[in-house]
Order: sequence, then C-alpha cells, then structure tokens
Amino acid sequence: MRWKCARGCAVGGEKTYATAAEAQRYAAALDREDREDLGLHAPLIAGLPLRLARVLRRRAS
Repeated sequence: MRWKCARGCAVGGEKTYATAAEAQRYAAALDREDREDLGLHAPLIAGLPLRLARVLRRRAS
C-alpha cells in the first residue's frame, strides 16, 4: 500500500501487507474523516463546549 498526504504536502510512505484484503482493511480505516466523532470522546470539562455545540446542532436540525 502506498499513501501520500491529501493536503498537498510532500509526506508519503509505503507498507507491505500479507494479503490484499488486509491492506484494503487498513486503507479503509485510515481513509476516513474524524469530524463525525468530534466531541464524542472529549474529556468532560475540556470537551463541554464541543458537546454543547453538538446538542444544539442536533436540536436545530
């Protein structure tokens, strides 16, 4: 599997996996946006503004 930074920087790399299925599993796990989970696993006090924003967004929609 080869990868490169999607933000346009020159960072990249390469890794060999035992099977194509294993490489595909890792690629799928690494190619996702973390924005969906924003505020779900934040510490209680430090994450309070994120949690409140998430609740307000849910109520507005």
